[in-house]
Order: sequence, then structure tokens, then C-alpha cells
Amino acid sequence: MRTHLASQRLSVLVAAVAALGADGARAQSPGTTAALFGANAGSARVDLEALCRLHGAACRAVAPVTDAATGRLELPVVSDAPPIAAPVPLTATYWYEGDVLSRAFLVASSAGGTLARDLAEDRRQFNVLQAWVTRQLGAPTTPLQVPPGWSGTARLSDADQMKQLLLGRARLSETWQLNDGSVELWLAGEGGRVVLALGLRANAGHNACSATVVNEALLDLFPP
Repeated sequence: MRTHLASQRLSVLVAAVAALGADGARAQSPGTTAALFGANAGSARVDLEALCRLHGAACRAVAPVTDAATGRLELPVVSDAPPIAAPVPLTATYWYEGDVLSRAFLVASSAGGTLARDLAEDRRQFNVLQAWVTRQLGAPTTPLQVPPGWSGTARLSDADQMKQLLLGRARLSETWQLNDGSVELWLAGEGGRVVLALGLRANAGHNACSATVVNEALLDLFPP
């Protein structure tokens, strides 16, 4: 009986080790969020700092902020451009909890904010970023839903579409759900202007089965 239980526990641990190896492979593959943001969800701040130095990106930490929703202290790291080659001009902000990346946002620096502005450039940049993310992550889990009146023969004018965005009555968005978090691309009204952004959010506790946990379990199963 004890031999059977030990065998079952060993099988579980072997599966866990295999999962860790797969996670490591994903982290190193080009088709991950690191290809988009320069960092994966749950990665260390030193990794981003090393990448910024390598590519000459001016990444700098600013004053820590307490998250109003969670009460946890977060450290923002900002850059006028992300340390990766993006297809449109972007600014970058990375949020770290305990030096571990929890969120990251890339914001297009040319999004508009007036009713008279033609949406053509915003939509063009949205489509460029959409194609860029899809090449790295595949098809979105939640694809784009075009708001009513934004297509077809009864299409609203660009000025009316811009007004809907600014008033929060319309939003363009796509989401990619991943093992370690989610990526969202959106064009929406925020703070009186139209914002085009790409966001990364880590899943809570996605590293629960860490290498340390597996090592401790192996020592429990096979004590020295």
C-alpha cells in the first residue's frame, strides 16, 4: 500500500516537473507576451531592466503606488518606448508587486481626442496592433465585436463614432487568454480622450506550482 501511494505521488510530481519544463519553454519561445511587451507576466524586474539596457530603452522606476482595490504596494516602471520593436509608436508602463510583473500597458502616443478628428488613423493603428498580437499569440479568445452603426450602409460618420468613444458608448476590444495571464487590445474613451492601448494582466497565483514547491515535495517523498 505504501509503495502504491508513493508511486502515485511520484507520478503527480513527474507531471508537475513536466509542466514546469513546458512553462519554461513557453517563456523562451518567441510566441509569448515577452515578444510584445519585453516581459512575461510574473517575470522579475531585473529582467526588464537588463533588456532596457540591452536595447538602450530609457526605462525608469517612479514612486511606488498603493493599489486602491487590493491595498498592495506597486512599483511602476515607465519608458517613452518599450524595449521591443513595435509596429506603431508606443509608450510603456510596467507595474510590479514585490519585483514581480503584475501588469503592463503599451499606449499609442498618437491617439486622438477631438470630435473633429478622423478615426481612420486610430483604426489603422488598431488593425496594425491586432495583426501584430495575432502573429505572436494566435487568434483572440474574445474577438472584436463591431459596435452597432460602425459598419454597413448605415455606418455612422467618423465624428459620431469618435463621440461614442469619448462618451463611453462604444469600445473596440479584443482579448487573448493565456496560461499566465491575459492580453487585451482596446480603443476607447478614457479621461476625455481616445486611448489606443495594449494591456497585459497576470493571473493571480499562476506560479503556484513553482520549482521550489516541487523540490520540497520531492524531499518529502525521498528524504535524504
